[in-house]
Amino acid sequence: AFLVAGLLFSPYLPLKTQVCFLDVACIHQGRDDMFERGLYTIGGCLTATKELRVLYSPEYLSSLWCVFELVGFRKAHPEGKLTISPLFVERSAAICAFVMWCTVLAVTAGIGLTDSSFRKSYLVVLFIAVFLLPVILFLHALRH
Repeated sequence: AFLVAGLLFSPYLPLKTQVCFLDVACIHQGRDDMFERGLYTIGGCLTATKELRVLYSPEYLSSLWCVFELVGFRKAHPEGKLTISPLFVERSAAICAFVMWCTVLAVTAGIGLTDSSFRKSYLVVLFIAVFLLPVILFLHALRH
């Protein structure tokens, strides 16, 4: 009930929000007529924006669509703010998988090597210490 109420009343709350135009979500990719209609709206969106944030991957500039968006933003706002951030999905996913594998290995070894009475009384603390703490620290390190 609270989720529905929050969704209904959130547009009317006096909060400062940022609007994001995600081209792959805002322009239909399957139907040609809707894709063409979306192409006509991108000029208005690029004109109305004050900042363009790009998540850059190695394949980014090989897409004519992405170059079109960059040129359109620069044409509409020659002095506008353009922020380009690298996107390392592959490396981050591999690091996360390796850290999780090491964590599961450490938990399995830790549970197997501890006394059974200790395991029964401190099982929740053991899982928090071995599972959550490294994951929280790792995610914090990835964000910065």
